[in-house]
Parts: sequence; structure tokens; C-alpha cells
Amino acid sequence: MNLNGLKPAEDLAIAGRGLPDVRFLRPVRPGDRLTGSLRIVELSPEPDRNRALVRTEGELRNADGKPVLTMSTDAYLHLSRAAFG
Repeated sequence: MNLNGLKPAEDLAIAGRGLPDVRFLRPVRPGDRLTGSLRIVELSPEPDRNRALVRTEGELRNADGKPVLTMSTDAYLHLSRAAFG
């Protein structure tokens, strides 16, 4: 799929479908510095509805590099016609 030229993120989201897995692994306190990553693990296009169900997996780590949160999300996003070309 070609995802070039998509709209800004705030225009893409239709609705969150769910948070199937959220795990709080360590405490976090005010002032802690966190870094994160998010990976798309599944993309299920629905061209007839001009959308796709997107499943992601994410992680937050503290300043020591230890994971403090892991999660997966499911969300419906708008896709342009060019994405299906």
C-alpha cells in the first residue's frame, strides 16, 4: 500500500476500537523522562468503506531504558484512494 501523501494524523482517525492489552510494568513519577515507540503490526484495509483497521503495539521506557508500559491498540483510520493504488 502506498501511504505517501496522507492527511495529518488528526484527520485520519475515525474511532478507537479498543485497547486489547495494556500493562503497567513499573511505577512512573512526575518528572520522569520517558521515551516510546509504536509499531504497526496489522493493517486490514476496507476499501469499500475508505478505511482500514490498524493494530499497533507500543512501549514506553524510563531513563534507565527499562519498560514501564506496553500496550496494543486497534483503531479505524481514513485512507485516501491513492493508498489502494
